[in-house]
Amino acid sequence: MNPLNADPRFLAGDDMRPFAAKLGIPAILILGGICLGVAPTTRPAGVVLCASIILLGALQFVVVGLVKPTQECVFYRRFTEWRRIEYSDIVRCGRPIYPQFWGLHYLKLRNFEPPLGKLYFVQYHPAGSISQYEQDRELIEQIRTRVARA
Repeated sequence: MNPLNADPRFLAGDDMRPFAAKLGIPAILILGGICLGVAPTTRPAGVVLCASIILLGALQFVVVGLVKPTQECVFYRRFTEWRRIEYSDIVRCGRPIYPQFWGLHYLKLRNFEPPLGKLYFVQYHPAGSISQYEQDRELIEQIRTRVARA
């Protein structure tokens, strides 16, 4: 498989979840934090809160990626370059409790992955919203099954 020709992409008309997780939500958080922080009625404690909202938006933009599982490995991409991850390097795959990023899953690898230690990803499934939940669950189970075998 050539990872450069892989199906998942952040900007796609048939599934907007990757776009929303990578660009939409971070943009809302950053712009909202800026607007609230520069408001004339904002006090110093509010500025600190607004700065933390801006940092959360920037952090989500940096950590969100896409995955493309294959028989041999998982391909992972944060920005433009696909990275190959062997199933034997994956310790766990699941949904994060904290930090609660919206609609994301994670891959915990044997080695620490900057900036948060895990690879957070949103799943790309060009289908109706009802079947996307089922496809998400199937993809996670597929990765977990291969991790258990490796």
